[in-house]
Amino acid sequence: VSTQSTGSDQKTSMIAALVLFQALFCLTLVHARSLSEQPLQRSFSAPILSLADEDAHNLRGAQYNESLPALLSPTQFAGRRVGFLVSHCFEEVELTVPLKYFAAGGADVHVLAPWWVGNQVASCEYARAVNWFTVDGNFTTDIDFDALVVPGGLWSSQVVANDGDAQTLIARQLTRDDRLTATVCSGASVLLRQKLPRGLALTGSPAVRTELELIYKYVDAPTVLALSNLLTGRSPQNQDSQLFTLAIARWLDRH
Repeated sequence: VSTQSTGSDQKTSMIAALVLFQALFCLTLVHARSLSEQPLQRSFSAPILSLADEDAHNLRGAQYNESLPALLSPTQFAGRRVGFLVSHCFEEVELTVPLKYFAAGGADVHVLAPWWVGNQVASCEYARAVNWFTVDGNFTTDIDFDALVVPGGLWSSQVVANDGDAQTLIARQLTRDDRLTATVCSGASVLLRQKLPRGLALTGSPAVRTELELIYKYVDAPTVLALSNLLTGRSPQNQDSQLFTLAIARWLDRH
């Protein structure tokens, strides 16, 4: 009788333990489900509500000097062609100062963009898209430009630097001693994919200085004439845009 009682007690204990385990397992599932249904206490993002909100976080960047240098005459650059290579989010002032200046001087100006952009390309002020610009053609154009200008910008300079058609157009321009290639700010990054002499002295945005110094010698100056047909500009800060534009103008006047 004692043996039978002991076996019965063990069986009863095992059943009770199993029931308790199942109950605890069910409670754990219920608790986990309730936690998953609760809203996250941590917020991972918040909407940018307005342009004022962007300004509060300095997404427009610095306020640049957009004044135009003085022209000698409204026909100073008549018969000249000046092209600009850009993509979405180019730094607006780096296009508008030279483009408006040369257009006012009678030059035939062309805004060129990748084929997939279509007929409008968006400018930026640092990280904020601000205006649409009309596109006159894409990077496969066969027009000969007296000056080919590459502005910078958060996204634009990287797109142009990695676009095969743009690189072909720049390479073709660089082979001509009577044609100028001009880069400004982060637009200088397009030169990393060109076959230029190592250690060549040039300038560009301080933001791409480390990248440029992998191949070239960085010079902290408003403009640097790296080669007889290659002009580089530092940035749109202070008078840099005006000095860059005037350096292009002087080159055109001499050639």
